[in-house]
Amino acid sequence: MDARGVIERLVANGVPYLVTGSTALSFYAPPRNTADIDLLLGITPPDYEARLRPLFEPDAYLAALVESKPDMMGQLHVGALRFDLIIRPGPWTDARFARGRRFDDPVLGQALVTSPEDLLLAKLESHASMPTGLQWTDAAKLRDHVPDLDWEYIDRWGSILGFADSIRALRTAPPER
Repeated sequence: MDARGVIERLVANGVPYLVTGSTALSFYAPPRNTADIDLLLGITPPDYEARLRPLFEPDAYLAALVESKPDMMGQLHVGALRFDLIIRPGPWTDARFARGRRFDDPVLGQALVTSPEDLLLAKLESHASMPTGLQWTDAAKLRDHVPDLDWEYIDRWGSILGFADSIRALRTAPPER
């Protein structure tokens, strides 16, 4: 099984997903190296074991779900591929799924990808909890390479999620090189 096979199994079994993280960044801005593929799953924590384990094992290894505030995180290992699986029920996740975009990718096949606005918000949220600079740079790349970002949406959710100051700072920061 490859990355396309993982996506196909999720779709065939009605598991909502969005490609997010650095893999999603590559659909909107210059990519950067990443060691994994992040997937936001539209399931509950109990569904993780009940639906995903029988879906992927024994062809892949599904690690236990752990709390990583504000998300629940799991991993799927398929040979050398690692998928970070994110579960976060709530209104923002619902909005993210409503705004997902479909792309035809040579590795993933037909894939649903998080919107650039939601990816920017996720990058800023990660930066707020662990300011390494990498997430900030990714958010700035989105700002610089997606000319029609919906800033009203970003501002609204940034305020709800508690990092409106980071959004204001990003909007006034110089372009990334």
